[in-house]
Amino acid sequence: MNRMLRSMLMIGGTLLAGGLLLLTGFQLVFLAAGKGPQSRAVWILGEPPLRVGGSIDMWRGVVVRSNGIAYTKTWGRHYAEDGYYYGQKWQCVEFMKRFYHDRMKHDFPDGMGHAAEFFDRKTPHGSLNVRRGLRQFINGGDEPPRVDDIIVWTSRGFGHVAIVCGADEEAIEIVQQNIRSGSRKRLTVSVRDGKYFVGEYGGLGAPAGWLRLKK
Repeated sequence: MNRMLRSMLMIGGTLLAGGLLLLTGFQLVFLAAGKGPQSRAVWILGEPPLRVGGSIDMWRGVVVRSNGIAYTKTWGRHYAEDGYYYGQKWQCVEFMKRFYHDRMKHDFPDGMGHAAEFFDRKTPHGSLNVRRGLRQFINGGDEPPRVDDIIVWTSRGFGHVAIVCGADEEAIEIVQQNIRSGSRKRLTVSVRDGKYFVGEYGGLGAPAGWLRLKK
């Protein structure tokens, strides 16, 4: 039995021939034994099997892909046809960089680092984040998030990034990769004294802020 199957069995899985059956929230998951991305399939009750790297969503023509059940797992480096480095398959940063390269035509001056590192706390609100080549805004500042902004969480070590795919006065919708609860999430926006606050997202808490392509 491989290490992943053993650890999942310890939290309530049922060992079957060829793998492990696990109920996680509202999802019934089958984790197939073996090595490599093609040997692990995620089954969602009532839907066909979803394999690592499979398409689960799309925003402006850029595909969001499944990272399977193990959100800390990576599946190797991913490069664009022109050699640009997207990131590790299929982490949240990989989708964000792929979207900005393919759709927004922006290549980060420095595209390395975990999600949390894309927000620079030393950069003043509204100023250029030189390392990323984007304007940076703090959560709780006078500029609300807009569609196609990058939302950045700096909590829980590695943090998280997502793309804004909808925005109004009361909420934003984000599209993201490598989150078990789904590729879309709606987050509340509150306004106090002309300042915009994006609400908390589960264990990630509230985002540190957002990045925007300078036009």
